[in-house]
Amino acid sequence: MTTQPGHTGELIPRPEQIPSALRAALAVVAPERLSEMDAGQRAAVTEAIEQSGDQG
Repeated sequence: MTTQPGHTGELIPRPEQIPSALRAALAVVAPERLSEMDAGQRAAVTEAIEQSGDQG
């Protein structure tokens, strides 16, 4: 693991940019923010569904 200048503590390896990997990384570094991530994902899916309905 590596550290950034001025950062106190180790960093985890950069996760793949897929929801499951990002969620797993967040669970390690900031588990208290998982509900915020989940809510954001639900909102994004809802918006995508609504926008796809507008195109037909």
